[in-house]
Amino acid sequence: CGGLWRGNRYPGMVSDQGAIHKKMHIVVSHCNKPLRWMPAYLEGFTNVASIHVISKCGHEVEGAPMGATTVVVPNVGRCDHAYAYFITTILPALAASKDDNSIVVFLKDTVMDHLHQGIQFRRADLKSLVRTSSSVNGFACSLDIIDNKWSAYHDATTLYGCRTQGYIKGEQDYNTGDGVPFRLGNNTKLGDFYRALNATSSPDLVQVCYGGIFAASTAHIFKQDMKAWRTMEKALERGDNIQEGHYAERIWALLLATLLKTFQINALRKHSTRTNKKENEICGSLFRLPEWRKRRKQRKQNKRSFS
Repeated sequence: CGGLWRGNRYPGMVSDQGAIHKKMHIVVSHCNKPLRWMPAYLEGFTNVASIHVISKCGHEVEGAPMGATTVVVPNVGRCDHAYAYFITTILPALAASKDDNSIVVFLKDTVMDHLHQGIQFRRADLKSLVRTSSSVNGFACSLDIIDNKWSAYHDATTLYGCRTQGYIKGEQDYNTGDGVPFRLGNNTKLGDFYRALNATSSPDLVQVCYGGIFAASTAHIFKQDMKAWRTMEKALERGDNIQEGHYAERIWALLLATLLKTFQINALRKHSTRTNKKENEICGSLFRLPEWRKRRKQRKQNKRSFS
């Protein structure tokens, strides 16, 4: 399964040369980090059509590239609200033509910070994001899984049953002291949030992107009814650090990526050895036991059978 398993290689990807000339729009969710990294990050790309900084923590935007537009919005919903706001309010005017085939790159001001997800992940560079989102998949996740045990694809039934009970990372930066409880309800699950959007139905395996940094084609963004994006934006206005934000993080790929065909689902199921059922950060992910562990497990079983 290779690139499909990891969600980073699909038919139709443009070349490295094609990527640097691809028309793209940049949106940055800003809280308090300087953006001095952006000129180097965008260096060499010849067709950056727009840069929008969505600032929401009351801090001055420092280091934004020349020509960037800053928009100040309420401090709710963290980066996911900033992205939904951009899609509903700004993007329609930037990509009004039906023939537009540009890429939107969604970034956080912490893009250069140390990854907290673990050593099994690394961040894909901008060229990789543009190449993958230009493919038939129409979506690219910045958080690349280098540990081939875990797949970018998740069992939908398990994923929809997952619950995020709390989250404290970033409190010192974003926390508004708004007094809004984290949980929407006592038993609100990710599937409840997704179904409330009335978005396109999904197959039983779906891509999930963690980390809140990704890219998508405008065609794939607009394939969802604008009502779904407005519903998401409204839901994320409930407060700052809220359950809905963590559910939104996990369904961006589901909303934007090309849905799998039956033969792809079968191949991924065959390649995996189990589904992660625990309600942790990768709830629902397909898992493949490494070959050496499978051999060790088999040896143990053989010993038990002869004892």
